[in-house]
Amino acid sequence: MKLRVFLLILLTTLFCCTIVYGECPEGENWVKSYTDDVGNTYSLEAPCKVYIGIPFNITATVTSTYCGSSVWVAGAWQIYDNGEYILYGGGITTPWQKIVESTYYGTPIDHTIEFYFYDFPECTGFAHGWNGQLIGDVTVDPYPPSVSYSCLGFEPPLDKSPIKFKKNRVLPLKAQL
Repeated sequence: MKLRVFLLILLTTLFCCTIVYGECPEGENWVKSYTDDVGNTYSLEAPCKVYIGIPFNITATVTSTYCGSSVWVAGAWQIYDNGEYILYGGGITTPWQKIVESTYYGTPIDHTIEFYFYDFPECTGFAHGWNGQLIGDVTVDPYPPSVSYSCLGFEPPLDKSPIKFKKNRVLPLKAQL
């Protein structure tokens, strides 16, 4: 009896951990965000899984609940892909968004995307601190899942060859995809 209870608790724990700590599902995006002490929110979003040769987007967004719109909330910013700059600039006013279209080629290796920025405290325009807390991983696979179709031919009576029919007659055709 004790063994059954233990196994039930163990399976329940493993199931819950899989839900909480499981992989990002294929076809979905991960989103990482950081909100500073005055309500400026920095976020980074990218797909969980991408394929060699197929384009995808990496999106960095900054919004502010405290500063409002058209206010400088951050200074210099950089987006890295596996430690290399893919986009950078200076000055972020809210609302702000940068979308980077990327495509991987060659050997499939997983990538780490990072978003760094100088955060301004209380919308003052003076640097608060260099932050790089927005980091997420992208799994890269060589080929997308393929879909194959096949044709098994026609069903009776069109399965016989040659087919003869009278003029202006409806053909009994049945097809299934």
